[in-house]
Amino acid sequence: MNRELTQMLYEKYPAIFASRCGFEHGDGWYDIIDAMCYTMSHSYKTWVIVDEARGKEWGLEPSKQTSDEAPICQMEVNPPQVVAVQVKEKFGTLRFYYELEFDPRFKELAYGDLPLAQACTIAGKYHSFMNGIVDLAETISARTCEETGKKGELHASTKSRSRWRKTLNREFAKTDEFCVQRNYVPWAELATDGTPIPWRLRMSPGGEGELKDQ
Repeated sequence: MNRELTQMLYEKYPAIFASRCGFEHGDGWYDIIDAMCYTMSHSYKTWVIVDEARGKEWGLEPSKQTSDEAPICQMEVNPPQVVAVQVKEKFGTLRFYYELEFDPRFKELAYGDLPLAQACTIAGKYHSFMNGIVDLAETISARTCEETGKKGELHASTKSRSRWRKTLNREFAKTDEFCVQRNYVPWAELATDGTPIPWRLRMSPGGEGELKDQ
């Protein structure tokens, strides 16, 4: 992606792109990245119940939900910070690899030596929430031309033995010099044997790596 669009994303989402990981794809996916990051930046807060000792150590005041209940210590949980590790095109569609940075106190509750079940559940839900956003962005990229941002579909180069794939607008693929030289053809016209299109790539929870193509 060009320098101007890259800088715009860095400035709009400085925490997400703190590592300045770069964007290894065309300009056409800028709006997808922008919408994905905006959504990730507007997640939800929640609460977790902590034991009395921790509550006292962290300065949490016990409170009651109703007059009949015993006081409990609740800690507000802010959504984790998404930090991009790598953003690129692979097999013709977008790949967004990331890590989640939790507040140190919550991280202790969810991943410490004695993790709380409720905290583990909350962490899992945040991972699922962010993964869902990424999955949707990757799905939309399969329908968006990587170069122009117009409606697109998966194409493959007939000049490459491995059939390099790229999501392109049909008209753009017919007129762009690079695409013409490599004879990019809609994948649907090539995959006539019923073989599934292997573009889908899911992330493992938390973005630690990638699973096999599906």
